[in-house]
Amino acid sequence: MPHPQNSHRVINPHYEHRQLIMMVTRACQLDCVYCQFDRTKPPMSLETMRASVDLLMTARPKEVRVQFFGGEPLLRQDLILATMEYADAAAKKAGKTVVYIITTNTMALTDELRAKFDKRGVIWILSFDGDIGTQDSQRPVRAGGTRFISALEQIRRIAASGAPYLVNMTATPAHADHTKRNAMLLLDAGVRAISFGNRMGEDWTDERAVTYFQNLQSLLEEAHRRDLKLFVLNSVGRDEPMIVSPTPTVDCDGTVYVGSVIPPLEKLLPNV
Repeated sequence: MPHPQNSHRVINPHYEHRQLIMMVTRACQLDCVYCQFDRTKPPMSLETMRASVDLLMTARPKEVRVQFFGGEPLLRQDLILATMEYADAAAKKAGKTVVYIITTNTMALTDELRAKFDKRGVIWILSFDGDIGTQDSQRPVRAGGTRFISALEQIRRIAASGAPYLVNMTATPAHADHTKRNAMLLLDAGVRAISFGNRMGEDWTDERAVTYFQNLQSLLEEAHRRDLKLFVLNSVGRDEPMIVSPTPTVDCDGTVYVGSVIPPLEKLLPNV
């Protein structure tokens, strides 16, 4: 496949797009209750990943970003590393710099692999929902058992390493009253950057919504009381999941979406 499908081979010059999400693979070790992915598609080919890089290099900004997403992208770390090599060369030729972002559940992450990516200045987006009850009920391991302790330890190490990172927590109505407790677990582990997302495809009652935002307010007050510098993204719910967002996403088969939320919604909205 020489170029991603549905693209015009050039990013619209009227928009300051600087980031492209690559759906490396839809495979994952977890079976999250809120994930609506169709996992039958094969992983992205290296050819498609290179074509995606070529597309990104048509963007006007001098600094561009590649976000490796999934599924669990680190299941195909070979593709990620090969794409980074290609993107570095393409960026040099285009007079640009490229920043890499990896969204991961940390299960495939080792100290050796993390060090390799840290040398490239990778920004980590770490998916983690909270205490062992919340984590294991919302993000169960397909093979059984729990990876709660190892996931929390990887997050702790990244937070202490000085590498740029963000922990992404998905809140659900069932665990709305655990929001502060789950975040405090991360604060005690040294985390200072948390993004809160809401479960897609499920209605929140007014009662659950109020509980959720009361927990967020109490969390911020506690962080202030402890004199902790805490960055909270989406603390007032202004970033609700949308069908269309400004960030282009290339799916495993090369299909281009304007908005990374479309694939996760495909089981709920099969005709989109």
